[in-house]
Amino acid sequence: MRRSMKCMVVTGLMVSASFGFADWFDGFEDGLGDWVVGSGAPVPITEPFYALTSYTVGTFTVNPHSGSYLMAPDPSLTASDDKYWMDRTEGFAAGGEQGTLTAYVNIASSDSAPASSLLAGAYDSASGKELRVGYNRNMGTLYYRGSGVAQTYTSIPISTRSWHKIVFESGGTGTTLYINDTFIFTDTTMTQMDSVRVAATYWGGVGVPRVLVDDVSFTTLPEQGTLIWIR
Repeated sequence: MRRSMKCMVVTGLMVSASFGFADWFDGFEDGLGDWVVGSGAPVPITEPFYALTSYTVGTFTVNPHSGSYLMAPDPSLTASDDKYWMDRTEGFAAGGEQGTLTAYVNIASSDSAPASSLLAGAYDSASGKELRVGYNRNMGTLYYRGSGVAQTYTSIPISTRSWHKIVFESGGTGTTLYINDTFIFTDTTMTQMDSVRVAATYWGGVGVPRVLVDDVSFTTLPEQGTLIWIR
């Protein structure tokens, strides 16, 4: 449910205020919830993602970024099951809107993951624009690409089995990407978004998808306050 504060009222004063609230936040405490699973696999399995209290790779265990659960691929997936992703349009205004999309992702394994894996992406179906972040196992680095930029590798230090913060900030001048609070790129051709995609592993290669995700949220731009006199 969207909330906005239009004004602050104090007796005898005229007050202007501007506030922004999270339109939605999902820590996957209730499982998939409003997320829709997509698949390009020849024979898709029924439930490729699960909300888990932890995810174990070999002898290493990944815990949720916060709360009790994280969203992870089914641990039983085999090397041929690498074409799955999760989309969400619920919570975005019809036709798109401006705001801040935040997602925490974890590359739980680099040695057996597909060659390229999508971590998170912001999309605007009305204009066909997109901006996304991925991980290349062979190069051990993150890249970004979209409608306004060809695939470009970053120099951001990236570690596997650690949570990383990805932010897409959409406004009148474009959509800006931040990774771990570091500015990366602004796509001036994309000024709004209406959906998000996370944990996708459909760019080929071999291996089990091991992109984990937690604490995804979207906040619209703050609305300007109104002026009210109270006598």
